Parts: sequence; structure tokens; C-alpha cells
Amino acid sequence: VPAAAAPAATGGDGGDAAAKAKDAGTLKYKEGSYREALAEYKRALELLAEDDVERRAPLLGNIAAAHLMLKQADDCCSVCEQALGLNPQNAKMRARLATALVAKGDFAAARAALNGESGDAALSNAAKLIADTEQQLATAEAALANGEPAKALGSFAELDTKALFCYPALALNMGRCYLELKNYPRVLNATQQVLRANPRNIDALVLRSEALYRNNEANVDSAPWVEPLEQGQRLLREALSFDPDHAGAQSMWKRLKLLCAKQKELREAFGSREFQKSREIIDVMVEQGHDNNVLLASLYCQRALCGLRMKEWPAVIKDVGQATYRNHAMVQPYLYRAQALQALERFDDAVKELEGLFGWHREQNVYDKLQEAKFAVRKHKRANFYELLGIATVASQPEIKKGYREKATEWHPDKKGHLDEAGKKAAEAMFKRIVEAYEVLTDPAKKEYYDKGYDLEGIEEQMELKKRQGHGHGHGHSHGHSAPSGHCGSGHCC
Repeated sequence: VPAAAAPAATGGDGGDAAAKAKDAGTLKYKEGSYREALAEYKRALELLAEDDVERRAPLLGNIAAAHLMLKQADDCCSVCEQALGLNPQNAKMRARLATALVAKGDFAAARAALNGESGDAALSNAAKLIADTEQQLATAEAALANGEPAKALGSFAELDTKALFCYPALALNMGRCYLELKNYPRVLNATQQVLRANPRNIDALVLRSEALYRNNEANVDSAPWVEPLEQGQRLLREALSFDPDHAGAQSMWKRLKLLCAKQKELREAFGSREFQKSREIIDVMVEQGHDNNVLLASLYCQRALCGLRMKEWPAVIKDVGQATYRNHAMVQPYLYRAQALQALERFDDAVKELEGLFGWHREQNVYDKLQEAKFAVRKHKRANFYELLGIATVASQPEIKKGYREKATEWHPDKKGHLDEAGKKAAEAMFKRIVEAYEVLTDPAKKEYYDKGYDLEGIEEQMELKKRQGHGHGHGHSHGHSAPSGHCGSGHCC
């Protein structure tokens, strides 16, 4: 807290008014109303004569203290230098100047302000502040460089509160922490604050463009995908107009420009069904976006889609793994993998894939895919009635009956009496399946459901459903899938 007002000057009302204004300022300062205190101190200074050095010097100290509490380091430095011009030996003023210089991150100037003296308590405290702040800043920067952004952010935030409150580089370091923590709105906010104070801060422009580049969740094959990258290029061109040789701005601008060009090529190639060429373009983009997991996930997802179009199922599964590793919240890659698994006749694995997805993404389209996958499992495991009767899938009714007679004669239990018990049981089971095949394929309604992929259980369910609908409404077939409850329209258990 600034020192109390000096005794009123003798020989004039100006001195008394200045003392009252100073006392009012000190009262406001003690209340924490630093802006009002500053106004009173300045009013007091205006009331003093220019040659009243004895009273002006400490009053300038009060003004400097108020500026410091308002985190106005530049103003504090300016006032401190005025005061030291009046009294160069004022240790408290030199300590306050050093504190303001530390707030700006200028440690060398802060040490110079102390003039190498350490006997005074205020100067000793200022020297300790400089050393402690430098050490904590170095530790935080090392944590950020070592991939510990959360730890670094905590230290930077503490420094921002207690010491380095007017240091743009600290705000940018905090922005880099937020970038690594994927808190992109905070990055944009931090860089905006820096640019508001200095629109020509190149590091802030580069960091802001990187946040736009990383926080791009649009599909890589969509038109909106290039918008944040184009915005980033505009910021980088502005930065390069201030310093054409800035390596960081040059490198980032070239990368964003190349990615935008390649995305255009990708859309054209994919639209022309040039899927192999599309994959080659994606590989170039992957190399450019090696440090951006959001981008990589989208690229690998698009690469998986190329594999689906080319029916290269193992490649699809591999690319999906790369996409979900980098962004497990994407839905589409899981659907692609389920499709590839079904194409490889790994039907049970496809069901497990979709069950896992539906567990955290309970949307109708995923539910429908899951039911289709379950249906494919049952279809795959059902008996092939056409093979059992030794006929083609386009066989006519006479051909079905002929096939049945031949197979029934061959596997009739009366002709297997010479077999052992195990053989007889196997023959009976085979004969039963032949009869089931005949019953289904000679019934038009059942055959229709069988040809659609239903197993025996599913056929019976559909027949029963059709019967109930006929009694209740006089017409109707089920259409599609409904919400997950009871039985869905496909005729199998939900």
C-alpha cells in the first residue's frame, strides 16, 4: 500500500488540496478500488507545483503502485522512471520498476533496474521475484516441450496471475498448451487477446492458424473442409507481410496451401471413381497432416471408403483401425469395418462390431445395420435347401419334387439299416432336413421368405406375423425396421 500522505505544504491552498486528494487515493487503494485511487493520485499530482520534488516523487510512487495493481506494466514503468529522475536513490521505486519489468517478461532490464544492490529489503524481494519467476517459467516451458501440456498450463496460469501478467509470450505458451489439450476455443481466445494488444504479433497469427487447422471436424471429402484452412492461410499471409522470412509462418502456409490443393484433387478423383488415385492423394495428405489426429482420422476413413469401392476388404479393416485409433468418436469407420467383415463372411464379428457401436451411438441407422448383420448371421448358418435337394436356385416346382424324391429315396431310414447307431441317427437327421427343404420350397409363401434369406425360425415368425396382420387389418406385410423393442420387421429377434 502506498505511503500515507505527507504533511500539507505550507504557504498555499494547492498543497492542502493535493494532500486531501492523496489521502482519498490511499483510502481507495486500501479498499481495492485501484482505478479510483489512480484518478485521485493523478489529481493530487496536478495540484502540486512542478518544483515540489519532495512531494511529487512519493506521489509518483503511489501512481506507479496503482498502475501495477491494475496490471498496467508499461504505465508503471513510465511513472517509475519519472520518479527515479527526481530521486535516483529511491530503492522502493527501483524495486517497483523491476517488478513491472518482470510482468513484461524483461528479466535483463529488471535486474538492471536493481543496479546490483541487495542490501535493501525491497530490492532483495525484487531480486528473489526475478529469480523465482525465471525458474518457474523455464520449468513450465520444459514441461510443454516434453509433452506435458496440462502440467505446463498450471504453471503458466500461476505465473500469469502473480508475476507475468503483461507478457504476450506467456499468453501464447498457454495457447500452445490449450492446442495440445485440444481446447481450441481457448487457443482462439488467447491469441485474440494478444492480437488485440498487438495486431502484428506473428506468433499469435501462426498459433491461431494452427488451431483452425487442427479443429476441423468436417469430412475431408466435403466442400466446408477447406474453409478453416483458407482462413488460416489468410492469417499466415498477413503474418508474412510483416516478416516474409518467418520460418514458422512460411512452413504452415505451404502446408495449408498444399492440403487445400490435394483436397480438390481428391474430390475430383473420387467423383470420377478413380479410387486408387484417390488413395494415392490421401497418402500425400497423411504425410502432410502427420501431427493432426482429427485430420488423419478423416483421411483414413476416406481411404477405407476407397477400399470398400475397390472391394479390398483387409485394406478397409486396416484403414478403419487407423481412423478409430486417432478419433474413436467417429461413427462411419465402424460401419465400414462391419461391412468389410460381412464381405469376408465374418458375420459374427460384424455383429459384435455393430453391437459395440450401438452401445454408445444409439441411432436408428446403426440399429438397422445391426439387425441386418444379425439377419446375415442366421442366413449364413441356415441349411441350404437347394443343395440338400441337389437342384438349382431357379428350379421349377417339378424339378424340386424330382430332387426331393431322389434325395428322400437315397436317405430314407429304411435303406440305412446296415449302418451302426451313429450312422442311422445321421441318416435320420439328413432325411428330416430333406423333408424340411421340400416343405419350404413347395410352399410359395415360405419359399418367398426363404429366398429372401430367412431361416426356418424367421419364416415361421413372418408367417405368424402375416397371419396376425390379416386378422387384425385384413391386409399387410411388415416394412423395414422399427425402434429396438420386441421383434423388428425383419422377422428375427431384436
